[in-house]
Amino acid sequence: MYDYRHASQAKQHPILKNKPDSLLFHLYIDEIGLTNPIGAKKDTQKITMLYFQLEHLPDIVRSNIILQGVDDVRPFSKLIGFHATTSLPNDLMHDFNEGLCSQILLAMIKEASTKRILSYGDIEDRLMSFEYGLNDKSNKPPILRKKHLNKGKIVDTASQKMCLFKLFPIIFHDIIDQLDAKEIYICLREIISHLYASPFRKSWLPYLHFLTVRFQSLMVHLLPNLITPKVHFITHYAKQVKMYGPPIRHWCMRFESKHQAFKQLAIKSNNFKNILYTLSKRHQLRQCLLLSLSNYYKMINEGYSSTERNLYALPADVRKLLHENIRYFDD
Repeated sequence: MYDYRHASQAKQHPILKNKPDSLLFHLYIDEIGLTNPIGAKKDTQKITMLYFQLEHLPDIVRSNIILQGVDDVRPFSKLIGFHATTSLPNDLMHDFNEGLCSQILLAMIKEASTKRILSYGDIEDRLMSFEYGLNDKSNKPPILRKKHLNKGKIVDTASQKMCLFKLFPIIFHDIIDQLDAKEIYICLREIISHLYASPFRKSWLPYLHFLTVRFQSLMVHLLPNLITPKVHFITHYAKQVKMYGPPIRHWCMRFESKHQAFKQLAIKSNNFKNILYTLSKRHQLRQCLLLSLSNYYKMINEGYSSTERNLYALPADVRKLLHENIRYFDD
């Protein structure tokens, strides 16, 4: 499965049954605050953002009064092929990056401290001295201070939390085998490797369901005090993947990231008079610039960095491959 069109829910959609080549739009709506989140105007300068994506664009092109329950019939109920409960799949970023991953990280760190394997000071020193690789530097998380660990909260972005989650066994390679929560970490890591995969093989669905049920069981037995609704939510991901396709195709990470451009623009303009007009106009001007570029639609792979190396300093097998596949070399 590559996207929603290949999933079972799409095959049952009344419009797609008759018009399988219909153009699909992915809609996202969210509210954002344009000013300092702890400032005096944090509740006044807010706007609602509505984004859309064309479903079939390749990755290279598209790389952000309190009532409970249903109190009335909503306009969404009149949409063809939409249902309020079955048409709203869970989101990877909120369930994993900002949810379970940080929970398990804190559980392992606190276990290491409780067993007197490492103190909070040692943990902070390790995170400060660790050298992140080229692909992880942009998502380098801030240092976990003792006050954060005492409060049980990691103050990072979704990408930073996932980066720390992936690198935890490397940073703490000498102590991870002594932690009981290691089994939960391994199970969650395998679940993530499946859910973030694209394309997703249908043959993986039974094993994915087994992993999610096992994760919930491990949490109940090893970390019962950390049971949250998200621990249960992930047991439905196998069914969700079957209905909607790979979750990575409909998560809200890119939409949440897009928020930052509008927030920065609002702050730089320093003018909140008719802010919606300002943001929409500046955004469309940027879109015009991008669409006018000659290479905007060219799907080519380009190198982002390069270094000069002496050909004779390379290993013999590498030199042989270069001579066989490249016709010219600079002197």
